[in-house]
Amino acid sequence: MPVVTYASPVWHCLLSDKSKSDIEKTQKTGTKVILPEVSYSSRQELLGLTTLNEVLINHSMIHFSKIAINEKHPLNKRIIKITSTVPVPE
Repeated sequence: MPVVTYASPVWHCLLSDKSKSDIEKTQKTGTKVILPEVSYSSRQELLGLTTLNEVLINHSMIHFSKIAINEKHPLNKRIIKITSTVPVPE
């Protein structure tokens, strides 16, 4: 999903519900080709996939967490700091 998620922290909040649904349909169709007799939720579980919205939110959390902990980042002072702990991958 690298192409779909490219720069997603910037644009994902601007997607309409219809646009998100259209993109999600692509994943549904692709997984149905692989496992035609299995429900979508089961295909997601078997293939280790999440919904598009979950992926986009996760990418945003990781991206902005990295900015928040890096005091030298140009946007560090412009974002609101949250006191909860969010794991940041290396």
